[in-house]
Amino acid sequence: MQKKHVKKQIRNKQARATRKAKARRAKERKVIERKVGDKKQDKQHKNKQHQSKKRVKKHTSLIAIAIVAVLGLTISVYLFSTKEKGLDITPAKIKALLIQAPCDCYDFSNFLDQLSKLNVELTVETLNYSSPKARSLIKEFNFKKLPAIVVKGQVLKHPQVVEFLNSSEHVFKNKAYGIQALDAPWYDLDLKTVKGRVKVVLISPDCEECTDLSSLTPNMIANNVLITNYTVLNANSSEALKLILKYNITRLPCLLLSKDALLYNELKSFWQRIGTVEQDMMVARLVNPPFIEVTACENLAGQLNNVATFKINNSCLAFKKRGLVSVIYITDSSCKDCYNVTMHKTILQRFGVFIANETFVDVNSVEGKKLVEKYNITLIPTIVLSPEALLYQKLVDEWQNVGFKASDDWLVFKNVYTVRGYVFKNLSDNHEYVSTKQGELILVK
Repeated sequence: MQKKHVKKQIRNKQARATRKAKARRAKERKVIERKVGDKKQDKQHKNKQHQSKKRVKKHTSLIAIAIVAVLGLTISVYLFSTKEKGLDITPAKIKALLIQAPCDCYDFSNFLDQLSKLNVELTVETLNYSSPKARSLIKEFNFKKLPAIVVKGQVLKHPQVVEFLNSSEHVFKNKAYGIQALDAPWYDLDLKTVKGRVKVVLISPDCEECTDLSSLTPNMIANNVLITNYTVLNANSSEALKLILKYNITRLPCLLLSKDALLYNELKSFWQRIGTVEQDMMVARLVNPPFIEVTACENLAGQLNNVATFKINNSCLAFKKRGLVSVIYITDSSCKDCYNVTMHKTILQRFGVFIANETFVDVNSVEGKKLVEKYNITLIPTIVLSPEALLYQKLVDEWQNVGFKASDDWLVFKNVYTVRGYVFKNLSDNHEYVSTKQGELILVK
């Protein structure tokens, strides 16, 4: 019995070993099949990508061929149509005869540069104004100003050339364009003198804060204004005071130009916005603050503090600095998260505001409570500006969107919620809010 039992156990062990071996071989086959399948899929995927790239490449090539064909057809059609219409698209052969002036006057370089960029084959010949050829052209086209230029040749061949030449004041004669100096300075052939010589006088006060007009003269020179005389007068001098009285100048510094400046097209247009033309001079009237306000002494009776007075020709003139702004910053020490009110300083300076004095007041102080009551302030931090701020027109134009002018002419910043993304406090409910970029108010605490 014991032997039979042992044999049975051996058979069972062999059977279990056989089953395990079969299971292991089956598992290995599955792994091998999976790897083979993955390789097949990778190969199929690569084949698909290759075929796709071939299709894209083929498609791109077809598009390129189509574009070339269309361009070729378009050019062929254009050339055929222009030929059918009798149009000649070859460059127009043009010659420019430049008659020089006996001075460092108007420069035709820009004119010639623009002309050369058109469909032309341009040659330029420079002539001395006293040469026989130049004198003949001056007579033929009745030139009164030099330099002058005569443009001849195939000037009518292309519409864009005709349009360009017609855009300047000209004389068209014998199939040629005669054009004299388009801007000052120029040489006047009748008067035999240079026109456009400008004399500049700058009346400068003793005022470090005031607007600096000295940069205007280099700017004019850079724009080809011929300045032959430049004089700077101290506003306190008798010569300057006489000019102030003569031209009723009310703001200093002041720039005066001789009337030849009107011969410059751009300067003439600019002066219409900033000044006036008097009998013998051009006077700048628009001066940005800070500036010195000039008025008769009698107009400031009892208000002569911080005012300088000068007597000239039985007249008394008072000089007073204007445009020096005082700023009061109103804060709340209990609002730790409120935005930094001094950020308004940077904004004011962008508008050119000259801040002469700054004061910080806490809303819980005696002075702070007075300001809150006086200007009906409900949102803080905020600022108030002295009446001198009213001289800054751009600021005044913008202020109507963010604040108001009080009865005493101080400007009060009211719409604190326009400061997007920053915390402010509402004194009405004692809560803190933040204004989102979309303009929504969110309660913070």
